[in-house]
Amino acid sequence: MNSNLIFAATVAGLLLTVLIVWVLRKIRNRRTARPCEDDIEWWRGL
Repeated sequence: MNSNLIFAATVAGLLLTVLIVWVLRKIRNRRTARPCEDDIEWWRGL
């Protein structure tokens, strides 16, 4: 396989994982936290 393809697939997988985690956290915290504060705390948590 081409190393560029492997790299692209790895990056896409990581981005997809981050997106899924972010969406799940948004749904879970929607009732308790304000969106902007939730985003700031989430990025700090990384």
